[in-house]
Amino acid sequence: MISVKDFGAVGDGTTDDTAALNAAFSQTGRSIYLPAGSYLHGQLDPPVCAQIIGESEYDAILTPMAGVSTGLTIPGGEHYPSKLASFKIDGNNTLGATGLFLGQSAGLDPLASSVQMDGVRVLNFTGTGAIGVRVGNLLKSTVRKLTAESNTLNLLLEKVTDLLPTTVHFDSCVFNEAETQGAKLIDGWNILFTNCDFESSREEGTLLLPSAGGHLEQIIFDSCWWEHNHAAGTTAHQFVAGDGTARGGAVIHTSLRNPRFSTDQNSAKAVRMNGPAVQGFVITNPRVYSAVSGAISIENGAFGEINEWQAIGGMVFDDVVHDVLNKCASRGFAGFRSWSPTLAALGSGVASSSISTADYRLEGATTVLQLDFSVVLAAPGTPSAITATLPTGLTPAQPTICYGFVTEDSGSGPAYSPGILAPYTDGMLYARKADNSPFTAGATVNFRGVAIYEN
Repeated sequence: MISVKDFGAVGDGTTDDTAALNAAFSQTGRSIYLPAGSYLHGQLDPPVCAQIIGESEYDAILTPMAGVSTGLTIPGGEHYPSKLASFKIDGNNTLGATGLFLGQSAGLDPLASSVQMDGVRVLNFTGTGAIGVRVGNLLKSTVRKLTAESNTLNLLLEKVTDLLPTTVHFDSCVFNEAETQGAKLIDGWNILFTNCDFESSREEGTLLLPSAGGHLEQIIFDSCWWEHNHAAGTTAHQFVAGDGTARGGAVIHTSLRNPRFSTDQNSAKAVRMNGPAVQGFVITNPRVYSAVSGAISIENGAFGEINEWQAIGGMVFDDVVHDVLNKCASRGFAGFRSWSPTLAALGSGVASSSISTADYRLEGATTVLQLDFSVVLAAPGTPSAITATLPTGLTPAQPTICYGFVTEDSGSGPAYSPGILAPYTDGMLYARKADNSPFTAGATVNFRGVAIYEN
């Protein structure tokens, strides 16, 4: 391993070490060592050495001068550093610059861009358009223990030419105190974040927002933590996918496995899946540490499912998950959601009514629905059925006959009989006696039933 000081680098924070760093980084196939020190430099040439390894992520510091556009660029091609470890890039002298650019094609073969990174810190890249870490045409790379903090944007994933970041794994990384987002993903395939921390950014901790017609496919967050992002916006969310539009036919496929969100009544909410571009999201075993109403919001045509819901801290699925259009299925221990059906009587009227239970849950394309109500029928009139409106967006694919239980009291005591609870394609539930006989005018009818049908 060759030290940059063998090429004349000083590392005192005032001497211009550009020439020495370029000479060291131009050693094809050699491993380059950064001893402790602050290496002031201008624009560096893309390195072609095999590795760049520093003393530590706190003590070995690359310090770009004012006017530098990118602190360090790893463009790929035939020769480039395949490993970066244990150093810091500090943009305190720059304005509007990028700290670290991984996978820039620059006319070279982007498929050759494969980097292993461990224990690198990138911070203080501020100003309009400034980025801590930009990931372009990168393939089969692992970024471990990256700390990107106090940048305008801490992490940006986007294609550079016509190829996307693909099969990139971020492990045990910290994206902290950004002036905008902790991480913004525009393009990517098979991107995995494990055990990462998105914290204290002024806007979203994580934003998935593809370009028009673009793709974010298999974007997975496993056992990650979000806290204190968008802290001033109590109606905002810390993790956001989409902007409410179709984004010109863009696709967002994302999964959150064991996500953890620190929320309270004075901070941003947890998750917002927003718009028809968000297709088939999966949230598994979420933890929202305060029972904030609408902490998870499904909006504007986004659809997916939430699995393995566990009610901790008094959370109720119906309260925490905001899903007006019923686009979110649930499995496991997720609770039923309530709705407020409107009751009416065919061929008669309803003098008064009360509802004891009206709840439902989605299991994939299947709706499981429970209804328990009491009505006093108006007289005259002998209705054949009592109707109830179905929850929004949950019309059955075809009429389905399910069963229930009826009591009818015309003044001489309740009479019991089997019932039918039938969801129809007109968006209504029909509660009637199993033998189709009419109800008595003016009677008090109690009906209890369960319906299961395919949407």
